[in-house]
Amino acid sequence: MILYRIAILTISSIQGFLVAKSIEKKPVCFWFGGLVYVIFTWIIFFTQFLLGEENPGQLLGVTSTLASLISIIYYSAVFFFGYQWLARELNKDAKL
Repeated sequence: MILYRIAILTISSIQGFLVAKSIEKKPVCFWFGGLVYVIFTWIIFFTQFLLGEENPGQLLGVTSTLASLISIIYYSAVFFFGYQWLARELNKDAKL
């Protein structure tokens, strides 16, 4: 649950950046912001679905050890790579 909150905060930050960028420069970035969230949620949902979980996508409750480990890895990767991308984009915009 804690890693989910960190990952969703990162995704929300990316969405905010893309929406702000759509107002300034590229209108298509607005739709990319929505797409980022859809992809984020559907990846974990389908992963847990393919593992045979009773309630794929659940955050609280009992999940198998394998599903929990995959969720931990997924949310950590989303945070790490999302943060790296966002930091690069913000630094790139700051230099302009």
